[in-house]
Amino acid sequence: MAAVVSLLEALGLVAAVVWYVLELVMARSSSPPVALGSAALLLVFAVALVVGAKLWWTGSSSPKVPTFVWNLLLLPVAWTFLRTGEPLLGSVVGLLALAGAAASAVAAASEDEDGA
Repeated sequence: MAAVVSLLEALGLVAAVVWYVLELVMARSSSPPVALGSAALLLVFAVALVVGAKLWWTGSSSPKVPTFVWNLLLLPVAWTFLRTGEPLLGSVVGLLALAGAAASAVAAASEDEDGA
């Protein structure tokens, strides 16, 4: 489950990156440096989530903490979207971040129970 949620998050973040790039290309961004920085940051998050998803999928225990932390770090990103007039995008990122944090916590807890 954590792998699937991580992949969904990565896809959502890639969609946000595409949105930022389109805003830049069409000169609709009120602050191009902020849009470019946001796109770059979201792309880093997306790549990290894909790596985490791959590790979850192969059964590795190494993505437990990084996946949880990445999801917690996405919450301020969602809050920024909500505060800057992008409620849909902020809601989606926030919900996916919460789902990802919960899925990684549950996966880590069930793995700990199985190993004990």
